[in-house]
Amino acid sequence: AKRGAAELLHPLYEADQQHEKLLRVLEIEAKVTDIPYERVEIREKALRVCEDQLSDTERAYGYAKRLVKEAIGEDSMSDQIATFERLTAATGKYAETVDVFKEVAAEALDGDVLLHLLLRVGELARERLAQPEVAIEYYGKALDARPDEKRAMLALEELFEQSGNFEALLDVLRKRAELCESDEERKELLFREAEILRDKL
Repeated sequence: AKRGAAELLHPLYEADQQHEKLLRVLEIEAKVTDIPYERVEIREKALRVCEDQLSDTERAYGYAKRLVKEAIGEDSMSDQIATFERLTAATGKYAETVDVFKEVAAEALDGDVLLHLLLRVGELARERLAQPEVAIEYYGKALDARPDEKRAMLALEELFEQSGNFEALLDVLRKRAELCESDEERKELLFREAEILRDKL
C-alpha cells in the first residue's frame, strides 16, 4: 500500500516542486524496494533534491554518507565516493567522513576502491585532523593492499621523519629503493639511508 501511494504521489510532488514531501516519498520508496541499485538511485535523487532544490548541503551530505555505505559492490561506488568527498569539503565533516571510510574499507570488494579509501583516510587524518598515528596506520594498510604504492611510501617517509622514527623510515627508503626504476633515484635513496645510519641511529 505504501509503495502504491508513493508511486502516485511522487510525480505530483515533483511537478508541484513540493520538495519536502517529495523527500518523504523517496524515503518510503527506498525502504520498500528490495533491489539494491534501485535504492541507490532513489537516494541519489533525494541527494539532488537536497543539494539543487533546497540548497541544503548538510542533508545532502547525510544522503551521500548513506549512499557510500549502500553502494558497496555496486558499479556506482566510485561516483558515490566522489560525491561524498565533494560534500565533505563543502560541510567540513572530515572526522565523520574518515569514520565512514574506515567502515566502508572493511567491506570494500574492489581493490582499486579499497586502495583509494585507505589512502584517503591517511590523507585526511594527516592533513585535516592532525592524527599522524591514524595516517601511519592507514598508509601502512594501503601498502599491504598494494606493496608498490608510491603515494603511501612517500607519505610514510615524511611522517616517520617528522616523528623521529628513523628505523621505520629506513624500512620505507629500502622498499622504495627496491622498487624504483631509475638508477639516479636509487642512488639518492641509498645515500639517504647511509646518512640516517650515520647521523640518527
